[in-house]
Amino acid sequence: MTAIVPDPASQVWKDLDLYRKYKVDQFGDVKPYRDFLHHHFVTRSVPQSKKVKTMAGNKIWWSRVGNESFICPGAIKIMSREEASNGEIWVVERPLWSEFKS
Repeated sequence: MTAIVPDPASQVWKDLDLYRKYKVDQFGDVKPYRDFLHHHFVTRSVPQSKKVKTMAGNKIWWSRVGNESFICPGAIKIMSREEASNGEIWVVERPLWSEFKS
């Protein structure tokens, strides 16, 4: 599994304020937040230059330009990549999909 997570220092992610925006309502509905997460999880590793689908069904891939890596489409900078016990964690500078941008 690959989890694509926010760079805690990124102002773009702070401006989204996801936890406040997507608080659980009185009926326990967290659908907007769950939908956001589905755009940022892939059920397997993501090989370089190979398209894969997120849990939401969007196709993504990544490539290197010089010493930096980017997720496409959108050329979203990958700040770091770490191995986890059940996959990888990628820290990115902004969300993958435009509907989540501030």
